[in-house]
Amino acid sequence: MRLFENHFGRWQVYIFEVQFLVFTVLSYVGAKGGLDASEPPKRLWTVTCAAITGPFAGAIARGGQSCCLEFSLQILPVCGGALAMGTVAQFLRLPFGRFNKPMRLAAWSLGLLVWFSGIPVSFLHAFS
Repeated sequence: MRLFENHFGRWQVYIFEVQFLVFTVLSYVGAKGGLDASEPPKRLWTVTCAAITGPFAGAIARGGQSCCLEFSLQILPVCGGALAMGTVAQFLRLPFGRFNKPMRLAAWSLGLLVWFSGIPVSFLHAFS
């Protein structure tokens, strides 16, 4: 048995697509309510498309202001660490027998959830 194998499959892709879609919509709604009316509409779409960046969405919404970027960098270890653990779980041989696949899916889901949860957290700082 090998220690490392690729276990990414269609379920991981489905989980990513659903979470990305949900948090992209939430990012659009949050940015639409938080951005000033004087901001160009292009900024709204930039923030919406930046949902993939997770905790950096708030800094992008404010044009890279130093305080917002610093806050995003402060929450990056939590968000990035969770995403890294969820990703690493897809490649390691787990000792759970028949529960390997559910454990991998749970780790992947939780990692993505924490990563994308960085969006509203960074928005709370950026729009305060």
